[in-house]
Amino acid sequence: IFFRATMSALMQWSFPPRALHWVFKVGSLKDSLKFLSAVGARVLRHEEFETGCEATCNGPYAGRWSKTMAGFGPEDDHFVFELTYNYGVTDYKKGNDLREVLIYKTTETGEDLANKAAAAGYALETAPDGSASITVGGMSFRFCEGRATRHCPVLGVALNVSSLAAGKAYWQDLLSMAPSKITSVKMGIPEGQASLALAFNDNEGQLFLAELPQGEKIDRGAAFGRIAFSCAEEDVAKVHQKAEVAGLGSILNPPVTLPTPGKADVVVTILGDPDGQEICFVGNKGFRDLSKLVEGCDFIDWDMRDKLDQAQANYEARQAAGEA
Repeated sequence: IFFRATMSALMQWSFPPRALHWVFKVGSLKDSLKFLSAVGARVLRHEEFETGCEATCNGPYAGRWSKTMAGFGPEDDHFVFELTYNYGVTDYKKGNDLREVLIYKTTETGEDLANKAAAAGYALETAPDGSASITVGGMSFRFCEGRATRHCPVLGVALNVSSLAAGKAYWQDLLSMAPSKITSVKMGIPEGQASLALAFNDNEGQLFLAELPQGEKIDRGAAFGRIAFSCAEEDVAKVHQKAEVAGLGSILNPPVTLPTPGKADVVVTILGDPDGQEICFVGNKGFRDLSKLVEGCDFIDWDMRDKLDQAQANYEARQAAGEA
């Protein structure tokens, strides 16, 4: 028996949350940015951290890491990609939780993004429905037939779920996402496979849930990411409390304040759906301050990064040799 939200359990938002980004763990930041640049995305901001994130933004790693936000436009009004790089980790086992991040083949201005990727030498796999997919360095994308009707060509994120009923109970009945009006998009889901399209706002990133065949389980591997939404500052604590009371899924992090050196602090809570898929809710005001485009915020010191990578490799070599 799946949980059916009552009005008291249903999350009442101060204003509809906005889909912000999907987090990819990448083993090569250069290779990941090379592909994104080929299809028209750019670095928006870059940040370096000496220790692991308190809300596990970089996964279960305690050492040095970096965060690079990349997208087709500013974070204020685009769904973008957060690329987390853990120094010394060059590969992550991929699971079956994320299907792909979905992008329209054609932008609002008429650019063909799939053709741009192919022209840059990337091989895309075309599905019977005309969509084309590619995985580059752990990042999985699908270019869907159709033309974007707004400046951001990213349509949303497609996730696998072990039970569509449980997914609906969590995302729609508890978090108050509504059925999306964008239901005709072709995204490589086999005919007959149960799916559900949801959104907080039809003008923002959509969430597509696809049910795995009976008996198959979700394997999140080590490459698992998370989706992030901004909401009213006071709603961060409220959604955490609602999820805790409902008893669905899991609470990965109660509300916590995350500092970024030289930038605004943000308050976040990290929830897990019934399959363990991670969801970050972040206070809107703090996030808008954090994500402002200021001079130099997109600078990446590649020389420093090469030295840090080498230092990490040397350390691991000494450890392997049994040296202190």
